[in-house]
Amino acid sequence: MNFAGKALPLQQNALDEIIGNLGCDGASLWSVIAVETSGQGFWATKKPAILFERHLFSRMTNNIYDNSHPDISNKEAGGYGASGEHQYARLNAALALDQNAALASTSWGLGQVLGEHWKPLGYPSLQQFVSDMQDSESKQLLAMAKFIQHNGLANDLKARDWSNFARKYNGSNYAINHYDAKLAQHDELFKKGPLPDLRIRAAQLALTYLSLDNGKFDPHGVDGWMGRMTSAALAEFQRSKGLTASGTLDNTTYTDLIAAANLS
Repeated sequence: MNFAGKALPLQQNALDEIIGNLGCDGASLWSVIAVETSGQGFWATKKPAILFERHLFSRMTNNIYDNSHPDISNKEAGGYGASGEHQYARLNAALALDQNAALASTSWGLGQVLGEHWKPLGYPSLQQFVSDMQDSESKQLLAMAKFIQHNGLANDLKARDWSNFARKYNGSNYAINHYDAKLAQHDELFKKGPLPDLRIRAAQLALTYLSLDNGKFDPHGVDGWMGRMTSAALAEFQRSKGLTASGTLDNTTYTDLIAAANLS
């Protein structure tokens, strides 16, 4: 399975709707996004950001592959290795053994929602859940919002009770990875402002996709802020299009970027 999809960037209407439904503010929601996936729902290949969980795959397959495939089926969590394509190599190895268990044992997108939650979150099938994760960051964020609502985390998010939120969202071992502290730190940053700019984020995501063919386009992250590396990447793209290499995101540059990355 390829898993590359439309990979559309997060849209303002989806963000506003989700914030309204959860009753939180932008700073708290962006804190969760930043901690879960460093703020980026797709990798350069246009595949969703994922993490394959070998201990879940082991449980879902009754441990029958633990001896033959301990790297992808193991009673112990961990063994993640590098992010990016390595996670898809692990997932594809598991898919060859048990497709549904493999997809369900993987966390997906901006909110790193596990595939195993597809049914309680109201998706008609596991395959439809995965399809949504391939489509857009907006649908990825919607899955995260559904998980928050279904598991009673909305009040914790609204109250900024990061310990309770992290325990319910990340599990009982949340303190080992300092999820609560990381959420609090990001929240303080986002409260001071400004919040990520979705137009800049979309441009950064487009540049990330295009960087597969031209590494000079790589903005080195998707955070919604116009930093030095994003400006340098924009200037390189502008040169490639015969535009003035200002390194700023004017309307012409934005339109050309979105079209070049096939995100329109």
